[in-house]
Amino acid sequence: MGSMLLQVAFCGYCGGPLHGTTAKRPDGIMYHYYHCQKCKPHFAVQRAVLNEIVGDALLDVVGECELTAKRILAGNDHTETLARIGMKIADLTTQHYVHGGVDNFHAKMAELEAEHDRISKLPAEKPKVRRVGTGKTFRQWWTESNDEQRHSYLKAAGVSALIVRAADYQQVMQFDRATDIADDLVLDIQTNIIREFNNHHERSSGPKPVRFAMNLSLGTLTEQLHRASSVVE
Repeated sequence: MGSMLLQVAFCGYCGGPLHGTTAKRPDGIMYHYYHCQKCKPHFAVQRAVLNEIVGDALLDVVGECELTAKRILAGNDHTETLARIGMKIADLTTQHYVHGGVDNFHAKMAELEAEHDRISKLPAEKPKVRRVGTGKTFRQWWTESNDEQRHSYLKAAGVSALIVRAADYQQVMQFDRATDIADDLVLDIQTNIIREFNNHHERSSGPKPVRFAMNLSLGTLTEQLHRASSVVE
């Protein structure tokens, strides 16, 4: 089972990263957890449960947004423009001196030379980076990707999940790894997602599951997305 949230999920009590661990229960089944080594035994969260909660939260909020990719637009040092003007000057000169003259030759030549001089003094434009749509929604990408790919993407985007017991959320949640709850002005979505969840999947017997709270910060993820409705016609 993949540890999709290593260096993505953090302890809301101390801010430390949650680590992956495996334990064998009395029933012989192996259980995989995320836990905080500093705050142990405050809590351990089942890995499958937290992976699912984070994935569902992301899909709920940005699932239908379109992924983008960086494209580098070449800079412009105006070489091509100057070359075209130079060809016009050469052609005008040839027409005038070889093919019998050109009306208003000197005025036309002065105009071309002035334009050449103006363009040559313009500052060079540096290469630019733009984001373009890939035609694939975040939901499609997420479904096609494995835990290792998801982990790399979330970590690179600065996505982080702070986890505490739900009863302690208001008192102890550390916000140093999250932004204030706000709407993204471009996508009109929350940049922080709050969820409460049980530490185990629904079951009919056994002890009552511990309830946790998660503050999921989207980091720079929203900068890498477009509203699919605005780019796909």
